[in-house]
Amino acid sequence: MSKLLPTPRFRPSMGMSPTARQTFPLQENDTGVTLRRAFYGIILEGGTPGWRMVMKTICVLLFTLLWLGCGGYSSPKAAAPQPGVMPAIAELSPDNASSGGPGFMLTVNGSNFNQDAVVKMNGTQQTTTFMTSNQLVAAIPASAIATPGTVPVTVTNPGHAAGGIYGSGGTAAATSTPMNFTIN
Repeated sequence: MSKLLPTPRFRPSMGMSPTARQTFPLQENDTGVTLRRAFYGIILEGGTPGWRMVMKTICVLLFTLLWLGCGGYSSPKAAAPQPGVMPAIAELSPDNASSGGPGFMLTVNGSNFNQDAVVKMNGTQQTTTFMTSNQLVAAIPASAIATPGTVPVTVTNPGHAAGGIYGSGGTAAATSTPMNFTIN
């Protein structure tokens, strides 16, 4: 004959209903409260450890390990941006100008130009028009060629932010290797 285990009795002094002591609802952002309720329910049960108290303890400990193993309350981290498409310059037309001359239109031929790519001459962004993914046209002002010398010309594909709930991903800006432009 098997022995029946005593049913825990509700004590009004606990301030909880019998059903409130037996259920532990999990809702967003109340994990700490749920764990405290579970531990208090085990402690307040009192008396000799019965099978229910042992099971509650095991469940609470397993839940705690699961909660900590999943990162607890930490929010998801945004993913790093992916590398952008690297533009390449093949040719500048013209590839030189006379110092002190008038402004002119510089045609940059190459590959992998985005629609929002920009031409930089000596590190200064120039007004750029996208023609195709292989050609850009930049308006170079007279002030950019006022002094003789050799200046680098680069093309930059700007980075793009990604959408999504955490704003993760997107692409990083990518800049071509410079090609020299001569000012005589």
